[in-house]
Formats: sequence, structure tokens, C-alpha cells
Amino acid sequence: MADDRPDRHGSDADGRTVTETGDGDDDRPIPFGVEGIDARLGEPLRPGSVVALSAAPASPSEELLYPPAAANPGRYLTTLRGAAEVRAHAGRSVDADSLDVREATASSLLDDPTGSLSGLDARSVVVLDPVTELEREGRERYRSFLDTLVRAVRTTESVALLHCLRMNPRALQRDLTLAAADAVLELETYVDEDGGPVVTLSTLKARFGRAPAGPVPLRFDGGAPTVTGTGIGK
Repeated sequence: MADDRPDRHGSDADGRTVTETGDGDDDRPIPFGVEGIDARLGEPLRPGSVVALSAAPASPSEELLYPPAAANPGRYLTTLRGAAEVRAHAGRSVDADSLDVREATASSLLDDPTGSLSGLDARSVVVLDPVTELEREGRERYRSFLDTLVRAVRTTESVALLHCLRMNPRALQRDLTLAAADAVLELETYVDEDGGPVVTLSTLKARFGRAPAGPVPLRFDGGAPTVTGTGIGK
């Protein structure tokens, strides 16, 4: 699988030349959009990287997809819910008008990954929610999609955020997803000794960032997620 960093002058996913502009500090981490997460988890959204968010289907993990997508230019590719549903849910915690939400199917993304990823702005966040639908397809087709995704985000110094729902049985191609990912975030939910829900976020893999960190406790109260307590990952 392709894994080389692009030159400062390269081509985007549909072959057009992209030249980096600005003051030359585009290697700065891309903001997550939730106060405290960058400081506590080693700034996991690194330009040119693929990030996997692993979580149980019944967890509030979707709430962690909206802030990065709203705080940065980008694209939200939804393979399960309708675009209107995504905007309505996201609107409880972020400015949904700033989200470029597009409905996609596994077949459309795998058949034409270049078309789905073309025209990305520099330092974008591309959300794929969830990636499970693609992981169920043929191994070589999915591997080719990942190669195209890696080239697209590294050329534009963007981040791909893949929503990886933990399935039983495990998604067929999840090993390819985790191998391609430069960072893996894991959201865990459990019940404390008082019977209350506890939700934490950890960094399990950080290829281009600081050492894995966490768990960081989070609170979900129907609005934007917030970091709580001191946590192990401070």
C-alpha cells in the first residue's frame, strides 16, 4: 500500500496539480474541534494522515465526527444515514450549515474513489461514516480505495477520519483499515461502580504524533462533547 509522503507540489485525487500556499507552517496539526482533546491526546489529526475512530455501534461516537468536520474545511461522506439526518443530528453541537455532507454507497466509493475525493481543499477533514460498508466488499477493491484515499489526503495535507464500528463478527477488511491508519482512536463506554455511564477516548496508535495517550474521560450531554476530570491521559 502506498505510504510515501507527497512533495510540496503534487497531484490531487483526480490528477490535478496542487501547490502548497500560505506561510509554510502547514505541518501544524489540524484542530479536533473539541477543547482539551488535542492537548490530552497528542494532537491526533496530523496533516496527510488517516485516522481510525474505533467504537461500539451503541456508543455516542458520531458526536466526535462532527467537531473536526465543522472546525475545518472538508467533506462528510455518509454511507448509512441520509444527509438531512446527519445535518439535523450534527446541528445540536456544531454549525451544521458549515458541513459538506454527501450521501455515498460502498459501490460508488469503490467504483470511483478518485471522483469521490477530488477537489479537496488544503488541510481538509474527510469523514467516512461508517467505513464498515466498504470493509465488507472485496479485499482488492477496498485496498485500492485506501491507496487513493492516502494519496488524496497526503497531497492536500488533509486528514481522513474513518468511523470504524466494532462488529461481531469482525468486519472482513478491518485489518486493512487499521494497517493503513496513521492513528487509531478508541472510544470506550462502561458503567462505573455507582451505575453511571463512563465514556473515554484513547490513542492506541500514533504513527506521526506523540506516543499513544489516554484514556481521556468525555461527557456527552446532547450538545458538543466535553473533556472532563483530570484523567490518566493529562
